[in-house]
Amino acid sequence: MGDNDGYAATGSYTVPLSHRYGLQLDGIAANLDVGGSEEVEVLGAGFHAFWRDPSKGLIGIVGSYVSLKDGLNADIFQGGVEGAIYRGRFSLDAIAGVTGGDVIDSDLFLRTLASYYPTDNTNLQFGYGFQNDDSSLLYGGEIAFDTQNGPSSSLYLSGKLREGGNNYIETGLRIYFGKSGKPLIRRHREDDPMQLLRPVNIDDWICGTDVDPRTPIIPAVARLCAQPH
Repeated sequence: MGDNDGYAATGSYTVPLSHRYGLQLDGIAANLDVGGSEEVEVLGAGFHAFWRDPSKGLIGIVGSYVSLKDGLNADIFQGGVEGAIYRGRFSLDAIAGVTGGDVIDSDLFLRTLASYYPTDNTNLQFGYGFQNDDSSLLYGGEIAFDTQNGPSSSLYLSGKLREGGNNYIETGLRIYFGKSGKPLIRRHREDDPMQLLRPVNIDDWICGTDVDPRTPIIPAVARLCAQPH
């Protein structure tokens, strides 16, 4: 975000509950450098319970808990609904709901992503995010490596152009376990709903909510979240 950097690890585990119903568990651990020796640590867990037809789409409910430590001591909860539509090489995913917590005001959030697959193992994404009266343009892409044996891997990039500044970009490596030889488009539609806890959303958790004045925000976080209007 801005001139700051950090690192993160995320993971998802999806299990079928029946032929059309499934459950996905998400997790995140991250550390954000907000200037000097000051940092914000992020730990979180979430779930998706959903119905899905890989030829048509998905609908479900989501929930998560995120703990922010050091620079901003806060517990944040999210709950909402998700949906997806699949049409040929195009997909449209969306998550909408409410964010709240012990030291922040309740707030609505929305994230949508339109995806196009030029090939079965290549994905391009553009989308829109909204929280606390701030809009964001989302973008990204992923290239998977075709492997017939063992886990599959991919390189990805995710970015956000946020209203008022605090732009964000992340890149990294993803490892897919489970059935070998499955192309990326099938993994996205058959295995993994859009992840609720993503590093690209860290600034929403830190800056995108109305923080109670009693919260001990370190100066670097206050500078990080300052936005010209």
